[in-house]
Amino acid sequence: MSDYTWLDLIKSLVVANKGRHVWIKYNKRYDIAFRADYLVLLPSCNDEYNRHFFNFIDKCFEARKRIVILAADPKIEKIAPLYEHRNELVVCPITPEESEELIAYYAFTPFYFRFYLISLDEPYERKCSQLIGKKGITAEELIAVGIMGYDSEKYQKRKPVLQQPDYRGTDRDIICFLRGDAGRKTGKPESLREKPASQQTKGEKRNAI
Repeated sequence: MSDYTWLDLIKSLVVANKGRHVWIKYNKRYDIAFRADYLVLLPSCNDEYNRHFFNFIDKCFEARKRIVILAADPKIEKIAPLYEHRNELVVCPITPEESEELIAYYAFTPFYFRFYLISLDEPYERKCSQLIGKKGITAEELIAVGIMGYDSEKYQKRKPVLQQPDYRGTDRDIICFLRGDAGRKTGKPESLREKPASQQTKGEKRNAI
């Protein structure tokens, strides 16, 4: 922080002021202040980070709540309904620029009491991703425990069993999100659960060989 100059401060204030307008816009559009129980910002298109968040929603947040998700990744609108079990998930598309401005504004004025920023590298001073691999720390643990508040001792003693959504469609974005890179490498829009051989058509059997 010793290298932080007045010029840097002014630039930060300018970005934060833009973030204030971003907050006003989305708060008005989705009535966040009065109708949301949790506000979550997903500023990254990193599938792994976002997947960990969705996997721990029901374990970290109270049930029957309205969770507003500001998402920079467009495909989150397709992903969220798969995890809508105990809570209502409302996805609000947001641009990366708006996301950065909103983070800057929150640094000056915490505008929401249950605000979760799901990122290991934003704001840019955070750099939590550098901890991955040290003493066995994983990205999942950093997000679940460090950001979302999952009990640390409980996580260390017995890693929670996570159940992936039972998706049987062919949307490649969804499949790649749930599997990681699987599916994208082959270029095949395959479903998460392959059909048993007895249920496969002749063409499907040939493709499987």
